[in-house]
Amino acid sequence: NVNVGDLVGEPGATRLMFQIVDNRLLDLTVTVPSIEMGRLRLGQPLTFHTDAFPGKTFSGKIKFINPAVSEADRSVKVIAEVPNSPEVLKGGLYAKGRIITGQRRDVLQIPRSALLSWDVGAKKGEVFIVRQDQAFRQAIQTGSLSGDWVEVVSGIQKGEQVITRGGFNVKNGDRVKITSLNGGK
Repeated sequence: NVNVGDLVGEPGATRLMFQIVDNRLLDLTVTVPSIEMGRLRLGQPLTFHTDAFPGKTFSGKIKFINPAVSEADRSVKVIAEVPNSPEVLKGGLYAKGRIITGQRRDVLQIPRSALLSWDVGAKKGEVFIVRQDQAFRQAIQTGSLSGDWVEVVSGIQKGEQVITRGGFNVKNGDRVKITSLNGGK
């Protein structure tokens, strides 16, 4: 940031000569949609990954939640503290992750690809289920989204078979032949 011969500490000088960085504990700044801000708490854990280290997951915890919502995109700025030992992460990397706001067990989920229609706001969707080798269009109530999996609150039961691929070619009452079962959640 400076050239050889420049004076350091001149009155009124605004140029930085160098900066010392401690990479052992990093701050990760993320934005969270304002619709989710009611679920945020200090100390909540988060996990994330970065393209710089494919397949490796890092973790941290929330240490600051901005008290104001961004007017530009209606998001909340959150800062998490991330231990960085060994010091592999560097400042400026892009990261993608999740803040863990709670845990639930025995949640029924289907692949997002199984949805024929989905009104995210109303939390309603439709899928084709298979009963006695026939496809039947079924309305469902949806819940949370986790990656490519959508929670089903009501409308289908655990163990029911759902068409996950090619549903756009199926009509209500069509005979179907199951070619493979996806491990399902």
